[in-house]
Amino acid sequence: MNLLRKNKNWIIGLIIITVFDFFIQPQVEKHYLKFDIENFTKLYYFKIIITATAILAVSIIAYSLIKRKSFEIIAGYFLGLVLFCFIFFFVMQSVLTTVILFVNKLDSKSEHKEVYKILYVTDNKFISAYNINRNDDFIDEKKFLNSKQNINLKKLKVGDTLVFDMNVGLFGVDYFIKN
Repeated sequence: MNLLRKNKNWIIGLIIITVFDFFIQPQVEKHYLKFDIENFTKLYYFKIIITATAILAVSIIAYSLIKRKSFEIIAGYFLGLVLFCFIFFFVMQSVLTTVILFVNKLDSKSEHKEVYKILYVTDNKFISAYNINRNDDFIDEKKFLNSKQNINLKKLKVGDTLVFDMNVGLFGVDYFIKN
């Protein structure tokens, strides 16, 4: 029992991360194409880490200078903070990405259409399609069904096109418009 009291905060943190990873993240990500999530992570996540770390570092340095700390203490604070931020942001990447994608959907900048051409259909229930404008953007039946399209999978055949209505969110990440 004493062990639980000592590690109460760690246990609560692990429960929160588990709930995010297994329940909240899939609900948020079903509104996005895999291509858009990967593109957001590649293009912006590192910039977010650098910006947040820089803001915290400047704050710590300013606070230390106001309190007239020595250079060695300020350097120690700075290095410790930078190390902590990079470890924290990389460990918490899925949680932070989920939160950012959730906030992205709160406001819409514009609407557009994404057009996909079906590569194959098997057993009238499995499909794969590619974006006609981007070579490395593919979807499967899960994303098709999550997009709330009013098309029956059994009626689709190779060569058909699928048109998805998309919104551009607050941070510029596309997401499905609810039908």
